[in-house]
Amino acid sequence: TWSEGIWLGDELLDEDEIRKRFDAWLPSMGLRESGYDVFFSYRQGKVDSSIVEMMCDSLTWQSVGERQRRVEVFWDRIRLEAGKMFDESFMEAMCKSCGVTPIVSLEALERMQDISEGSPVDNVLLEWILALEILESVGGDNFFILPIMF
Repeated sequence: TWSEGIWLGDELLDEDEIRKRFDAWLPSMGLRESGYDVFFSYRQGKVDSSIVEMMCDSLTWQSVGERQRRVEVFWDRIRLEAGKMFDESFMEAMCKSCGVTPIVSLEALERMQDISEGSPVDNVLLEWILALEILESVGGDNFFILPIMF
């Protein structure tokens, strides 16, 4: 198991040593204090989830900046932690992001058309509203919204 370490040749590496040596190739998990380059907002479903998964896989292998650091992506499937309030966690993550990419699909919109005053909270709509509020608050030079529509 990871707790015991991993053998690399004749050397037993603990988790800290593995992270130090291979951090550039290991995806980061859980919520980050320092924020994200992009936050994906999407409706859970076969098509939307697959698109986000492919985009996350592609982006996390890219590097940016002078230090060539890895692009940090917020994707709820790998970032949200069990036992925490997911709505508070995704709102905090979005506030710490450089921008949001809403996946605007027919499936995402269809579920919104039946929302009424007594309906439960639609988290996708909540994310889109929060993205607009952040953009209005900090301005387009400090935050972006880049929707993908299909």
